[in-house]
Amino acid sequence: MGWLDFFRGKDTAEQAPAEAPEVLSPWASKFRGFRDWDDDRQKATCKEFLTELGADLEHARLKTSLDFDDIDIRGRLAGVPVKVETDATAGWVSIDTQCHVPFEDLSLSWDLDEIPVEASQGEDVDDWGDEDQIRVFVAKGVYAEGGRSEVEQVMSALGALPDGLGPQLLSTMQDHKLSRFGIYSDGIHVGFDDNLYEMADPKAEVMDVVGFTAEVARALGPRRPEGEADAESILEGMTIAAPLQLSQCSYCSTRFNLATSDRCPNCGAACTA
Repeated sequence: MGWLDFFRGKDTAEQAPAEAPEVLSPWASKFRGFRDWDDDRQKATCKEFLTELGADLEHARLKTSLDFDDIDIRGRLAGVPVKVETDATAGWVSIDTQCHVPFEDLSLSWDLDEIPVEASQGEDVDDWGDEDQIRVFVAKGVYAEGGRSEVEQVMSALGALPDGLGPQLLSTMQDHKLSRFGIYSDGIHVGFDDNLYEMADPKAEVMDVVGFTAEVARALGPRRPEGEADAESILEGMTIAAPLQLSQCSYCSTRFNLATSDRCPNCGAACTA
C-alpha cells in the first residue's frame, strides 16, 4: 500500500478484483431463460435455431407437427439424409440419419448415474440367470443392456463398424453427452442428455453430432430400397466379434467385456479374475 493510499484510508490488498462477466455462445444466450418463456416464444426460438442449422444442409426444409410441439429441419449433409428434431416447448433435441445397416441393431446408452459405485459381493446363484437382463459397459458411462444375446449382438456390431468408427462413437457419446445412440434397420437415431437451453454452444454441439452421424452413414453406405436386402445379406461385410466374456470389476462392480479390454471402463481397475 502506497503513502497516498494510507492517508486516503484505502487498503488495496483487500480489494478483490471484479468477477469477469459470464461469456455465452450466441445460441446459449438466445436460449437463456427458455423454461420461463411462453409456448409461442419457445417455438419461435426453436424454429429460428433449426432454420440456422438448415443453412449448413442441402435442400433443407422446416417441418412443424400439426398435433404436437415437434419441429424439425430435414435435408442432406454431403449427400446423406439427416433430420434434427426438437420438442419446442421442452427443449430436447434428437438426430435421425438414413443409411444402409448391414447388421442387426446396435443400441448404446450413456448415463453417469448408472455407473456402479460399490464393490462386488460375488454372484448370487440363480437357476434362471441366463434369462436376466444385463448391463455391460464399453466406455465410462456408456453401456449396452438387454439379454445376453442382445448384448453380444451390440458388441459384434460395434466391432464391425468400419474405419475405426467404433472408438470414435464411444468418445462422441461421452464428449457430447448423448443419452442414446442407436443404429437400426431404418438408420441412425441419436438423443442428447442436455436440452438445448443447457448446452454451452447448442449449434456447435448439434452440428458436430450431425457431422459424425453422416460420417457413419457414409461408411455404412446409402439406404437400400425396401425389400432389396435379404436375410443372407444382413451380415454382409461384418466381422463377428468373439463371444462375450463377461468380467465384473472387484472395485466398483462394473460389468464389462474382457474380450475387448482387461480394465474396467469406469474406474480403470485391472481385471483380477
